[in-house]
Amino acid sequence: MRKCRYYVHFETFQKTNCKIFEQIRKLTEMIVKLQRRVWWEME
Repeated sequence: MRKCRYYVHFETFQKTNCKIFEQIRKLTEMIVKLQRRVWWEME
């Protein structure tokens, strides 16, 4: 997924794909952080 940025200048399709991947990655990171916080509070 890191490679995304290198593909950006190739095609518009690739660019939009990259944006979607980046957003998904950010979302998953946020979810993981939230889950850890919740587990931490539950213990």
